[in-house]
Amino acid sequence: MRVKVVTVYVTDQDKAKAFYTETLGFTLRDDAPYGPEFRWLTVVSPEDEHTELYLAHQDRYPGAQAYRQAMYDVGTPVIGFAVDDIDHVHRALAEHGVTFTRQPKAEEYGGYGAAIDDGCGNILNLHQEP
Repeated sequence: MRVKVVTVYVTDQDKAKAFYTETLGFTLRDDAPYGPEFRWLTVVSPEDEHTELYLAHQDRYPGAQAYRQAMYDVGTPVIGFAVDDIDHVHRALAEHGVTFTRQPKAEEYGGYGAAIDDGCGNILNLHQEP
């Protein structure tokens, strides 16, 4: 058994598509209408093409907006990404105007971490192993 799809609820699918592909460098996997008012939008990391992120519009799922907003309000990342060089990623994302909600720093539990705002209602964790 392995993870196939992880859902990230977003406020705007077009904006999310641009952020995850153009800014983070993910690859578009699917972008298709499935019935009226429903869009299946997934991206994959070029480093892990097996696990898809489903960028789901929060308005299509009961409770999703409340969940997404609650996580954002308390500053809890909804997903974590592994990076090889957090300083390099920090510089590159900062140059693209990405907002860091937590600047890179050494973590008590080991490694280095940071957090970013995806501009679509979510905080994303970045982690580099020690």
